[in-house]
Amino acid sequence: MKKKILIAVAVALLIIAGGVGFKLTQKSTQEILQSKTWTFNADKNDGTGTPTAKFSEKSLTLSIIGLNDVYQYDLKKENNKEKITFTKKDDMTGDKEIREFYISKNNDEFKLQAINNLAKEDTGNVNLVPK
Repeated sequence: MKKKILIAVAVALLIIAGGVGFKLTQKSTQEILQSKTWTFNADKNDGTGTPTAKFSEKSLTLSIIGLNDVYQYDLKKENNKEKITFTKKDDMTGDKEIREFYISKNNDEFKLQAINNLAKEDTGNVNLVPK
C-alpha cells in the first residue's frame, strides 16, 4: 500500500514539474513581439506602403519611408482573450488616440482584430508578419 502511495506522489510531482517547466519555456506575447521586427499589414492602408513594426518594452514604433510613428502599448487579458491597446497623443490637438485590438497568434504571425471605433475606422484589422 505504501508503495502505491509513493508511486502516486512521484507521478504527481513529475506532472507538476513538467507543467512548471513548460510554462517557464513558453514565451509571452510581449516577449515574442519584442523579439522580432514585423510587417504591419493593416486592412485600411493609406496608400503610402506597409510599415515596419518594432516593439520595445512599452512602445511600438511604426516606420515607413523614413518616418516613425510611436505608440505606447499595453497588453492584458479580457474575457478570455488577449487585448492590446495602442495609445498616442495627437500632435495637432493634444488629444489621446486610443486603438484597441484583440490579439491572437496564428503560426508565426499575429492577428489583431479591431475593437473600438478609431481602430475599426482608421486602421482596420491587422496582420503582424515577421520580417
